[in-house]
Amino acid sequence: MPSPIRILTAIPICDGHDSAINTINLEFIRHGIEVVYLGYHRSVSDIVRAAIQEDVRAIGISSYNGGHIEFFAEVVDLLRKHGADDIKVFGGGGGTITHEDAVIMKRKGVDEIFFAGTSLDDMVKFVHKRYSKPRGKRARAKSFDQELAHKLTEIEDKKKIRNSKFEIRRRSRVIGFTGPGGAGKTTLIDELVLRFLNKDRRSRIAILSHDPSVVGQGALLGDHAQHGHTRTGRRTLTRDA
Repeated sequence: MPSPIRILTAIPICDGHDSAINTINLEFIRHGIEVVYLGYHRSVSDIVRAAIQEDVRAIGISSYNGGHIEFFAEVVDLLRKHGADDIKVFGGGGGTITHEDAVIMKRKGVDEIFFAGTSLDDMVKFVHKRYSKPRGKRARAKSFDQELAHKLTEIEDKKKIRNSKFEIRRRSRVIGFTGPGGAGKTTLIDELVLRFLNKDRRSRIAILSHDPSVVGQGALLGDHAQHGHTRTGRRTLTRDA
């Protein structure tokens, strides 16, 4: 069974309009798309870093507060800077983004802008058509985060794991947390991670969050938005599965 299309959705910094993106997220999930939802008030660096760690096919941005031309362009540019320009960018903003704005944004590397009145069905069809094709041969990762993200995808897709140019510590500790929904797992993990980072200023930590969804179907993956440590530095990697 092929892996579902995996995208990340987010709302820019200083913007809290989340009703539209929540509706779109649910429609994507209903049609078999995995959605890593980052939430609102997210910076360019937050979005790009999460997209690389989650190894998504595309980023969907919902922007209603203006400044969209510059914000979208900065996301595209930062992806390119990190060697992750295979991750594409699309989005919308109701009546906030004009057709003239969209022309400029596409010129700057944005894949698609959806306008007010675009049906949910048209958005789903675009994502399936544009991002369902298998990835071609990928360039070597530029960072350890990117390398690990690629390897996790290879494991999920049951592909042969390529050798890494990065030093890998083979005796890292693995700690598991489990419990029913609402038990407080995310809060506990977040607190432990923050204490670990404060006590040990050199080590890094990866958090793999498993969502209890049906394999091969859509899912809303929101742990990246819940963990405070994702905003506190570059020594953590979070991956939703």
